[in-house]
Amino acid sequence: MKVKKTLLALTLAIMVVFSVSSVTDTTYAYWASNVTGNNNTATGTITIGDWAAYPVWDANTSYIAGDIVTYNGMYYEAKKDNIGYEPTITPGWNGRWTEVIVQ
Repeated sequence: MKVKKTLLALTLAIMVVFSVSSVTDTTYAYWASNVTGNNNTATGTITIGDWAAYPVWDANTSYIAGDIVTYNGMYYEAKKDNIGYEPTITPGWNGRWTEVIVQ
């Protein structure tokens, strides 16, 4: 029983620390793309943005359905998994992207 109380107290303390030190005006989101290499070494591109930002479309990035990117000032959501298909090149029912409004 004492172990349970100790674990509960420790869990609550950790939650308080994370809730107090979380997001601020200078918090950034980082995402990596084009990561290549083996288990011992890897190289990649790091993009810095804020939580409301979406990455700029990149012809060398593999996208999965649901991914949102910016392209020529517009936002697009991937309808199908794809790599190298520009968001505005394949419109219509068989297109790989659809234009979306991001709030």
